[in-house]
Amino acid sequence: MTDLSELNYQSLLIEIQKVECLVNSLASLVASEIFNREIPEYVSLKEAARLKGVTSYKNLMKKPWHQPCCGTNSVRVNGHRAWKRQDVIEWLDVTDSNLEQYARSKNVDISRHFKNGRNI
Repeated sequence: MTDLSELNYQSLLIEIQKVECLVNSLASLVASEIFNREIPEYVSLKEAARLKGVTSYKNLMKKPWHQPCCGTNSVRVNGHRAWKRQDVIEWLDVTDSNLEQYARSKNVDISRHFKNGRNI
């Protein structure tokens, strides 16, 4: 009977770990959704730089290939260039290692500015 109790205990621990994993996953998903909803429908370059957190507005102004949609697909909102929320959310995950792939997905040739993960 002791072996059976130990087996039930181990099984219960495994189930608790599965539930804990699901709860953590759900909490992460909810936090991500809350963050995404707080982003306005249109985002200026200055706000996009703030959201990205690792670059400055001045640097982004000089390097359009580092901007959302590699500087394309912007619209004018109250006289300022802005991008749609979904474009900015997608851009937030772009790093130097995947910038060239991101540019290709936006049909933008950045090869004269950026090659093999480096600014030229």
